[in-house]
Amino acid sequence: LVQLHVFTRHGDRTPLRHGFQSFPVPELMKKCGHSAHRSPWSTGFLRYYDPDTWQGRGDGICYLGQLTEQGCSRMQFLGQQLRKAVVAGGLVGADGPRTGDIYVRSTDVPRTRESAQCLLLGLWPNLTQAIPIHTKLGGNRAEDMYPIPGSCARLADLSEGWKEDHRAEIEAADRLPGLAGAFREADARGRLGVYDNLHCRVAHGQQLPTGVTMRDFETLQRAVHREWYGCYGDSKEAARLGVGRLLGEVLDNMRGALGQPLRTVPQAPPEGPARLLLYSGH
Repeated sequence: LVQLHVFTRHGDRTPLRHGFQSFPVPELMKKCGHSAHRSPWSTGFLRYYDPDTWQGRGDGICYLGQLTEQGCSRMQFLGQQLRKAVVAGGLVGADGPRTGDIYVRSTDVPRTRESAQCLLLGLWPNLTQAIPIHTKLGGNRAEDMYPIPGSCARLADLSEGWKEDHRAEIEAADRLPGLAGAFREADARGRLGVYDNLHCRVAHGQQLPTGVTMRDFETLQRAVHREWYGCYGDSKEAARLGVGRLLGEVLDNMRGALGQPLRTVPQAPPEGPARLLLYSGH
């Protein structure tokens, strides 16, 4: 084994938006007592969640969209399992990586950076030398681990055109009686906000709000997944524009590790001859 690329999504997180009067933010908002909560990586969050006033925080109360204790512990467990694989494969020694053995990149979001930290802690809990976590500079246009239509005019056109062609399918969940109150309170991206709140409840085994059934949740889930990801599954051009740059970088890193010539397409240089490359994204 010459080189290994590992892609992870961030660990378990809290909802991205505050609760609705129809159903408040779930109890998992009180599960952020882990040390990363007070680390410099968390400074990207501008306000804490407070169940009553939104103006304060008790110990362990989470930010919106923050990595939870469970999310951190699961990333550490993943790191422990990954360590067994990379040591057995001869990529990294049992005592830890040498300088240049490992390269870590994250999207520039606190929960993805914290997830990378927790993964590294699981990989090498006793490592004394810090491993840097790299991010792309230049905002959305430079980031290639997240297919943002706004960074590419053609991708934006394909995405909006696809949504318009499938509008009836996407909006089917908006008329569910059990979700009507939440949709009346939601903002312009309310479909995702309502789903995200319910999904966090289901993922933690908590009860759905009164009047909301599991069938309601599953209908909304299908609608949101189609709205956000349907275009990439149905259009090869959209898929290529969404993930092509990232796959090109991966290919160049593989070629570099084998001593082969890189592609001639202008892009950022590869990360070098690292043996283990970790990517923490969405």
